Amino acid sequence: MFVEQGDTKDKPENFKWHREFNKEFDKLYLFINNPLSAQNPDEFKTQVQIKKSDTLIDLKHQISQLINLPISDMVLKKKAQGAELKNLQAKLIEFNLMDGDLIRVE
Repeated sequence: MFVEQGDTKDKPENFKWHREFNKEFDKLYLFINNPLSAQNPDEFKTQVQIKKSDTLIDLKHQISQLINLPISDMVLKKKAQGAELKNLQAKLIEFNLMDGDLIRVE
């Protein structure tokens, strides 16, 4: 809950609560598997936090750093549909990803 003094006639973007709300709204939490894991490569226990406004290549860079898999060797798929995420310049929001989605790394 945000409490802030101000004039109700001001624009919402002039208030800190509005800026903080927008920052939180832009965050996306995804779970990925680690295909290099010897124990269970199909377990989705690694969480990735990224902005919805970031691109697919940004997500691949972040995953690459987490699991030490080169981007060129990486294929990402939505677990629910099995659809491959291909357009590297597309923003993540364009893939209709939601908090808690499972992304398969192959």
